[in-house]
Amino acid sequence: MEQEIELSKSAGARHADDAPRPVSGSLRFQILGPLRIWRDDIELSAGPHQQGYLLALLLARAERPISVSNLIELLWGEDAPTSATNVIHKYVGTLRRLMEPSLPPRAIGSYLRRHGGGYLFAPGPGTLDLVSFRELTSAARASLAQRDRGKALDSYVEALELWRGPAGLLGPLAGAAASASVAGAHTGKS
Repeated sequence: MEQEIELSKSAGARHADDAPRPVSGSLRFQILGPLRIWRDDIELSAGPHQQGYLLALLLARAERPISVSNLIELLWGEDAPTSATNVIHKYVGTLRRLMEPSLPPRAIGSYLRRHGGGYLFAPGPGTLDLVSFRELTSAARASLAQRDRGKALDSYVEALELWRGPAGLLGPLAGAAASASVAGAHTGKS
């Protein structure tokens, strides 16, 4: 139990009363608005700004790989440090431990996976609001094709209720390319 509480503190978990909580439960990621990560009723910090930007990019491209070179371009542009590849790997390791605190170092995580020369985020069912949004809008289009406007409207309303504010706004330090990539990913374009 003490180890779980320590993992919770080191993983950036916070609770309304700031009391340490054991790490358990399911994860939820919100990207349709400000980036937020939840484990049950505990909100987790994505960490430093660039680490959060990396997570937002991976979430926006859920189930699709993105190369390390593309991540570097999106995070730093032409100002990439020589250590950029190592920084990406470090951030991914930190994010894996945030998502799965009991994961041993250098272990393959369930959510952030290595894919060729890059990474991909593999959300579980109901884990990422963006995937739910896409599923609901797809269901709405299918209902429209069957001329069931009431059901289509219900699906569209449910999809729109997932939005929690402006998307793609990653903060004042975000590069234009990263913000455009995240914003474009919400519409399925990249």
